[in-house]
Amino acid sequence: MKEEIYLEDLINNLDGTVVKLNPKFLRCLLSNAAKSDKPWRNKEFAKKLGVSWNIQRNFSATIYVWFNGKRNISLIFLKKIMKLSNYTWKDIENNLIGITANTNKGCVYLKFPIVIGEELGSIVGYILGDGCIRTKTFQVYFSNKNKELLKDFENKIFDIFRIKPTIWCKGWNKEGKYKYIGMFASIKDIQEDTDTILCYPTIVGKILLTIFRKFSLGKHKELTEEISNTNLEFKRGFVRSFYDSEGSVKINSYVISIAQDSYTILEKLGRILLEFKVEPNKLSYFIQQKKRYFFTISGYDNLLNFLENIGFRSSTKLKRLETLVSKIRKSKRFKLRHGVTKCNIIDLLKINKSLTESELSILLRQKFPRLKWCHQTINNHLRDLKKSRFIVKDGNSYRLTVKNV
Repeated sequence: MKEEIYLEDLINNLDGTVVKLNPKFLRCLLSNAAKSDKPWRNKEFAKKLGVSWNIQRNFSATIYVWFNGKRNISLIFLKKIMKLSNYTWKDIENNLIGITANTNKGCVYLKFPIVIGEELGSIVGYILGDGCIRTKTFQVYFSNKNKELLKDFENKIFDIFRIKPTIWCKGWNKEGKYKYIGMFASIKDIQEDTDTILCYPTIVGKILLTIFRKFSLGKHKELTEEISNTNLEFKRGFVRSFYDSEGSVKINSYVISIAQDSYTILEKLGRILLEFKVEPNKLSYFIQQKKRYFFTISGYDNLLNFLENIGFRSSTKLKRLETLVSKIRKSKRFKLRHGVTKCNIIDLLKINKSLTESELSILLRQKFPRLKWCHQTINNHLRDLKKSRFIVKDGNSYRLTVKNV
């Protein structure tokens, strides 16, 4: 995945969209492409573009209204004009005022390049979690009750696309049916814990689908290869907002948990978490009307790494995670998950071939400095590994058995 997206990267998937350009630049562009100061009088130019030609008046009305700034230009025609001109798509970006999916509504005011970073990652994570892009209209919907998350989504969309949402709320009407109850001008006007939907125009959905493919189209949800291949900053924003939407912090169970209908999404999410030194537990499932998959994050180091490297935007979830990490830190005893120490001893012996107990102790302290490693603890693990025939003692040193090398 590229670090920056330019207009030229999008144009092949945005046919039907309309581009608003600086009027002075558009006149120069048309004149340059037609090789004439009056491009609307150039019949050959009109033929190449495939626009209508008025035989009686000997001109093209379409080109004339473009030239005089009375109508914005379709991207389909703009691509043809660019092939006939000496201008570049960089020139178009520098003179771009807005892009819309139709002539009047839902214009976005993009500033290129679009940076593949934490902000865009958050938008994609929110949509994959609690939103969707409509199948037929490609409008973007994000639904949530948390005003913090709603405001965060609104701000991040505005920072990139320079457009405000249409805000709808759902609730119980007088007939006792759960329906749309009204449209609001601002999120701050909405009561707490109200089911709220932020709606964005078609062009936003088309641009996101062009960059990240069908990651959230209608009911179809997918963690696409495009998302998996992004940089670490994008993934940080993506994971944070996805967990803000779908995750939960369970203090009594000492875990962060997340559940999805899709096994594949969680499998790919687990791989991304490893990049932040967060190792999720084994994927499992439960049946609640239908089969749902889940995994948890547990263990002091994993939880601390999640807190420091990813975190939450939701202040409630963030506070719960901070409480959980503090609770473990202050407890009289905390330890690694079952089997982790033994796996690390085996890995160290694979790298170093042969190590004494004191050398293993030093290496384990370097890897897990927050844990107190006493002689007896390490000795017990070594004894268990010897009993299971994973390692053998050779003088004062330990090495792997032949079958485990």
